[in-house]
Amino acid sequence: YLKQNAERALRKWHTGKSQLERESSIYCCLSLRSKLNLIGLDYVPAASLRKGLSEEEYLAKYAVGDMPDFAYYKKRSRRKRIVRYNLDFKKSLRTTLAMHEHARWNSFMISKGIVPSSIDEIKGEKVFDARKGKEVYTNGRNYSVRRHGNLTTFDGLVTFRKILLQRDGGDEYEKDVIKYDYQILDDAPWFLSENGYKIVEKEVPKF
Repeated sequence: YLKQNAERALRKWHTGKSQLERESSIYCCLSLRSKLNLIGLDYVPAASLRKGLSEEEYLAKYAVGDMPDFAYYKKRSRRKRIVRYNLDFKKSLRTTLAMHEHARWNSFMISKGIVPSSIDEIKGEKVFDARKGKEVYTNGRNYSVRRHGNLTTFDGLVTFRKILLQRDGGDEYEKDVIKYDYQILDDAPWFLSENGYKIVEKEVPKF
């Protein structure tokens, strides 16, 4: 089952995503080291003799006063703890870094010629989805005309989810996209470990 999921994700990465979407994910990963450096951390190869931080030590530095709510831990899920998000985004270092990630993503999208969608476009724009055989809402995300509904401020993302809630009803949490800006650092210990690295205290240069 896990192998099938991995193969499906890989196929989707190469055939279902555009070049812009693939680059967006790659630059998110590349930004991880600079984010760690901002809070006095770094990462090195797992084989390095330097002492690595445990996940608990990392969280005590990164998420003090605002710990991720770990819903459960599945050994079959490649040892990844799952974070359960809500709509209570506290004032904290963790939230500041999520805002930093959103600003980075905004900058990347603008550098690629993407512009913000209007509220009317977020509310009402539809395109034909060949896989579903019908028109679907874009929510302002329309790469064919180089627009995106999430290209806004952090507060604007709250407005975005409320627009979708007003249009579609349902659960406000399901409309939220802010949680995605937390994931790169919430998952950093697992992500780096899976790719042969460990988190360490940043070395201070000696002059």
